[in-house]
Order: sequence, then C-alpha cells, then structure tokens
Amino acid sequence: MHPPMKEQLVSVSDLRGSLNELVISFNFTVSVPCVLLHLDVFDTVGLSNDQSSKSLFKLRVDSNGNPIPLDAVAPQCGSCYGAETNDRKCCNSCEEIISAYQDKGWSIVNMSSWDQCRAEGISYNGTERCRAYGSLRVNAIEGGFHLAPGINVFNRFGHVHDFSPLDKILDLSHEIEHVTFGASFRESPIDHTRVIQKSPGQMHYRYNLKAVPTVVKDYSGKTTRGFQFTVNYAEIPVKSKGRFGPGIFFVYNFAPVAVLVGPDRSGIAVFLARLVSIFGGAFMLARLIDSFGYRLHTLEGKMRIGKAE
Repeated sequence: MHPPMKEQLVSVSDLRGSLNELVISFNFTVSVPCVLLHLDVFDTVGLSNDQSSKSLFKLRVDSNGNPIPLDAVAPQCGSCYGAETNDRKCCNSCEEIISAYQDKGWSIVNMSSWDQCRAEGISYNGTERCRAYGSLRVNAIEGGFHLAPGINVFNRFGHVHDFSPLDKILDLSHEIEHVTFGASFRESPIDHTRVIQKSPGQMHYRYNLKAVPTVVKDYSGKTTRGFQFTVNYAEIPVKSKGRFGPGIFFVYNFAPVAVLVGPDRSGIAVFLARLVSIFGGAFMLARLIDSFGYRLHTLEGKMRIGKAE
C-alpha cells in the first residue's frame, strides 16, 4: 500500500514536450541602490527584452535588511534633465529619469544632483541595499540571467552597463535567499548563500548551474515537474578590456538525462503471487509449530507412563 519511492535515469528525449518551459523564482539582496540595479535575461538566441517573461520587484532596505520608508514627496512634473519626449514630459521619480535616459541611450551623469534622487534620499556608499525578488519564464534551453549595476545602454555592438555613479565605490556583496528552477523539491545548493566583497571595485560573480530535469509522481498519481541542479562558483576581477562585466551572473545548461521519481509499485500479478507466498509460508510455519507441539506433548505423555525412550 505504501511502496518505496524509486529514482531512475532516462534520456531527456523521453520527456520531449513535457519540460519545454522553465520558471525560475528568486530572492536576492544586493549592496546596490534599487534604482541602479537591473535584471537581464538571455539564452542562446540572445538578450531577451520581453517584459512579460519576467516579474521583478525591488525593495529598498538598509544594511540590516529593514525596509527604507519613502517620506519625501516627488515634485509635480519634475524635470527629466534633457531626456523629455512628446510622450514623456515629466519625471517625478529618480527611476523615471533613469528610464528616460535609458530610452535615449544616454549615460547617467550627475545623478547625485537630480532633485528627485536627492528627495528620495538615495545613498551610494553601501548603506542602502536592494532586495530583488520575482520570477522568470524562459525556454528550457541553455541561457542565463544576471543582476547588474547601472542601466543598459544599447549600441551597435550590443549593450553595456553604465554604472557611473558607483564606479569607484561599487560593492556587489550579496545574499541569495533562494533560487528555484520549476517546482521546489528540496533546498537548492545556493540557498542562503552570503558573499561579502572584500574591497570596493568591479567584480564578476558567476554561478554556473547544471540543471537536471526531474519528474516526481506521488502515491495519488499527481505529477510534479521541475529541475534539480548543481552549481560551480567563481569570483572574477573585472579588467578594462576583459570579456566579463561586473554583476552577479547565473548561467545554466541542462543535463542530457532526466530523473523520474515514483512509487516502486508492482503489478497485480506480482502482488497476488506475493500474497500466495505469504499465506503459504504462514501455513507451513503453523504446521511446523503444530508438529513440534504435538511431538513435545507426546513425549511428555510417554514420560508420565514410563515409556519414554
């Protein structure tokens, strides 16, 4: 009635079509102001700009992880500092100015002098952190995502990260509360990870993940699909002409095999054969006990009449 759970390896091709989409949920805290932290998603096709595929929420917190209240009131129809357009005539928050600059493809200079940013009390010295959480819906092919400082500036060579306000004091210390690929079967190997950057500077933190498709069927027949993964970690100092940029990068690919987990329940024929074996064994054991008792009783009777040999 309660058979043990059995794991077996199968080829990923045997699960074709059942694991073609991947939902990644995450919760990070990074020592960068929220207005200067963005999330990029990419796969083998390239950088994904589809906002519908990702859900990102950001919360300003202090160095102790407590939320920072926003008491200041933004000015009405504030300046966009030259980035105004016909559709965007006002910028009433620091993030709106940054978004306007990103739409223009401009670098962010003199950010500390913008009235909206000053009114919000944004700190760049590491006392303000950002808790970023949400989920990504991606194709189950090789790819990755990263949390990077600054904003994306697109040019003919691709995109670069402009983090001018943090250039000399960049600190990418971070905590990973959890990262889950699909359904959560157990705690992942990078949950509750904490990395402290020893000194300010440009660092590339890289987590290489090997995801293994996993299908679990419980006793009721309900099927849960997800991924388990292993991780390799590296800290790489960023050089001016190196191939790596600063940020926290997660790159994943998939194993060629999948894990199937389910109850090791035998067929009805095997079940009936085991029942017959159990009943037969019990019957034979009862006969042995009865025979031994009979012999013992007979021996006792003979001893009483003096005929025991």
